[in-house]
Amino acid sequence: MTVRFRHIVVLMMTTVMICSCERDVRQDIPEPVPVPETGTPITFMASQQQETAVTRATTPLQEYQTTFRVWGFKNYSYNENGNGDGSYGDVQTVFQDYTVQYYEGSQLSTTSNSAGWEYILADYPDQSIKFWDWSARAYRFFGVTGEAGGTRAGGVFTVSLQADTLRVAEPTFYTRLWFSDGNPTTYPTRQFGKTVQLEFLKPYAKVRFLFIPADETVNLENLVVEDPVFAPANEGQGITLKGTFSVSYPLEGTATRETWTVERSSESGSSMSAFTKDERWYTVLPVQGQGAFKLTVTVAGDPDKECIVPAEYMNWLPCYQYTYIFKVNDEGGIDLGEVKSAYTDWKLGAEAERRIFNW
Repeated sequence: MTVRFRHIVVLMMTTVMICSCERDVRQDIPEPVPVPETGTPITFMASQQQETAVTRATTPLQEYQTTFRVWGFKNYSYNENGNGDGSYGDVQTVFQDYTVQYYEGSQLSTTSNSAGWEYILADYPDQSIKFWDWSARAYRFFGVTGEAGGTRAGGVFTVSLQADTLRVAEPTFYTRLWFSDGNPTTYPTRQFGKTVQLEFLKPYAKVRFLFIPADETVNLENLVVEDPVFAPANEGQGITLKGTFSVSYPLEGTATRETWTVERSSESGSSMSAFTKDERWYTVLPVQGQGAFKLTVTVAGDPDKECIVPAEYMNWLPCYQYTYIFKVNDEGGIDLGEVKSAYTDWKLGAEAERRIFNW
């Protein structure tokens, strides 16, 4: 039997009172907080990562992947720490590696489908429809696409993805941690009890470098910029192209965001030594900390012009693309000034839609 969602309509009631002074006084009774339905199913939406500085439509995951796997946990205890927040404990599993599939046009067709994403119940006998538990103090959800493996160690669950920049056309996605606390009967604006919208990201970054005139009097065509090499200042460092991308999700405590690490593969072709083509996008594995990079270039026949980009501007986050800009002056030199990385979000197959210059 197909069961559709029911909607609760709450009406604001007003009472008109007649006072002895013959004045009409309207007394508004506050709108009551809706009581959640028992048996409200947990449903999902899925979108790609979006840049917070730009407002635009969300790109749905189903344009690239039509299945994902999801894990879900709830906390039953909360200990206030006196600073306005607290620590969550007593973890219980809600979803243990459930498979969810997108069915076009199926929104609201079943109890557990509000946005086209549905648990695959028939193909996975160990899966069953899950419902919100209003007595829980917090919920956490996260997911991946592909065949990534996951392990739990204490209060942390870690998912490891095999990342290969040569296979980026069919990316494996992972999500941010979806977290919501509070009881929805008390805090109706919280996400607790609503459709879970998972934000999927790619475990890669993109990098390029550009040359621009230092001012409008400089003509780069006349100066001729040749043989650029943009590489780690430490020649033995290399740029990671293949490896294991691991993302860890906290299940208890005070943390409500995921963390990630990258381990470079030891196989051949797992790294490159330098970027040598300006304006070309290079797909790389992200890195949270690395040394400074050095640009070496020939300008107007004058070789070995050098510039250093400090290490603090060489952090590459997943799903972002970075542009490094070098200014060429009218004497053929390179003038970095205070160049930092320019970045924007990375849509599959897209060039940078805008650049942010931090000069």
